[in-house]
Amino acid sequence: MTKMTKSLGIKDWLLRYKQLFLNPGLFFHDIRKEKEIGPVVIFVAVLSLIAAALNFVFALPSLIGQGASGVMQIVFSSIMIILEPIFTLLAIFLIAGVLYYLFRWIVSSKVDFAPLFKVVGYSRTIAVPYAIVSALLFFVFELATPGNLYASFASGAGILESTPTIVLFVLGGILSVASFIHVLYAMTSGVVLYENVSFGKSIGMILLATIVVIVAILLLSGLVTGMIFAVLGTALA
Repeated sequence: MTKMTKSLGIKDWLLRYKQLFLNPGLFFHDIRKEKEIGPVVIFVAVLSLIAAALNFVFALPSLIGQGASGVMQIVFSSIMIILEPIFTLLAIFLIAGVLYYLFRWIVSSKVDFAPLFKVVGYSRTIAVPYAIVSALLFFVFELATPGNLYASFASGAGILESTPTIVLFVLGGILSVASFIHVLYAMTSGVVLYENVSFGKSIGMILLATIVVIVAILLLSGLVTGMIFAVLGTALA
């Protein structure tokens, strides 16, 4: 078992993540005494930063030589390296918050926010290797077919018109599904352990919380976009 301490070396980080990835139930059992959310915030921020940086490195060859659009994508991706940990932690906070209130209102369970935040936060990092492998596959396929993959996936029109893009599309889909199931399983294992509820009820609460957050973000994005266009329309009128 990994010894959880406030100060972790690189080897401790790797052992901790290995246990989380391979046996989330045992991992969450081992960190039950970890009351503060500071360690999970640092853990999530560091892994999100690493994932964003690697994704940028793997995507860079496909963006170079794409003209103005490629330059804009490079600038945007560079900014996202810094913003990715912030957005990830915000999403974790929202899902944990909704999950907290769902348990209080629907299940009538006395829960604490910190354990739920730990479960959602640590579980979310399980998706990092899947995202890195997906980006690495794109990088390898892009080297084999320079320029074709970026153009196909950027437009969406040519994804199913060649063997490389079809293979990459299928593999990417498999990785996405596997990542979702793995993260959901880890979250459910943690919630079952900490909140003493059934596996099925935990899955239902987690999925509902995720849907609520996604819908709220979409509605907010639509509202903000509408306001921006309204302001621009007024200014240009």
